[in-house]
Amino acid sequence: MEPNFENGDYILIDEITYRFREPQRGEVIIFHNPRNENEFYIKRVIGLPGEEVSISGDEIKVNDKVLQEDYLPVAGSVVGARVFDLAPNEFFVMGDNRPQSFDSRSWGALKRDEIIGTVRLRFWPPGKLQIFRQAISYTFS
Repeated sequence: MEPNFENGDYILIDEITYRFREPQRGEVIIFHNPRNENEFYIKRVIGLPGEEVSISGDEIKVNDKVLQEDYLPVAGSVVGARVFDLAPNEFFVMGDNRPQSFDSRSWGALKRDEIIGTVRLRFWPPGKLQIFRQAISYTFS
């Protein structure tokens, strides 16, 4: 999730909120690696249940609208073009370091019951203290 999160960051995970509502686009979530339940991943929610996510180069479209991601310092191209149709209980997640991230582009949609929680606080290192209150406001063009 570099550059927004780095190895060694200490974060507080909220495991309660998603008992009352569904994850929202832009939220940073924690979940079990779909291929190894002993590992935890941190990724950003891009696609919601029932949506179509298409990726080509550095452009991500959700239901044919281009997603503007202002939190990424530099757009990262990805090789090839793919389209993902999400089922009613599936989410599409991506890391912020797009060229290097092992995410839904590699292993497919994430099932709702695999999501553990959302990031609420980064408390280490002290110089990067940050509170995460809600999803990022997305714009489409």
